[in-house]
Amino acid sequence: EKDHKLSLDGDETKHSNKNDKSDKDTILIMDRWVVSRWNLGLTGAIINGTWGSTYMIPMHYAKAEGISGAGFLLSFGCGSMLVTIYMWFLLYLFHSARLHGKFQKAYQSMPSLHLRQMALPGFLSGILYSLGNFCSIIAISHLGQGVGFSFVQLSMLVSGLWGIFYFEEITEKDQILNWLISALVAISGILWLSFEHNGSITH
Repeated sequence: EKDHKLSLDGDETKHSNKNDKSDKDTILIMDRWVVSRWNLGLTGAIINGTWGSTYMIPMHYAKAEGISGAGFLLSFGCGSMLVTIYMWFLLYLFHSARLHGKFQKAYQSMPSLHLRQMALPGFLSGILYSLGNFCSIIAISHLGQGVGFSFVQLSMLVSGLWGIFYFEEITEKDQILNWLISALVAISGILWLSFEHNGSITH
């Protein structure tokens, strides 16, 4: 029996399958390593929590140069663009090394951009992200990291509601109830933290 497995590059590879459930719970990385979706997702969440939670810290140092709020957005966008290009280049170098210097094949091994299919969804995602990010900069500029960034993280509750009620990623009533209780605890903590805010930012 044949089935398809999704690789990290976004391509499908055929393989023999003896356990459908095991297949759906694993991802093939670079045609070499098989990892569970849980472990890969958990690793990404840890990295995002460690690095992503500090991405607004440099804005406090920019204030010393008289730059804050919306003025910080252009520099932020340039940094995001450079990192994206750099990571894409590193992936190309990885494929080149894996294929022993066959640069043409390395290029063909890169994930497809799917420009025709992704033009509208990617454009809309970029608009939504940029608008949200602009507002997060304003919020953190006036409320600070502790309160402003905490309020900004309420976005994960909104995405969670989308996942539960629209995409039906969680269907068990007990799991949904536990999620809602956890969400209320998080909201309570953020509101409690907001009462400790002194007003203006002094650092």
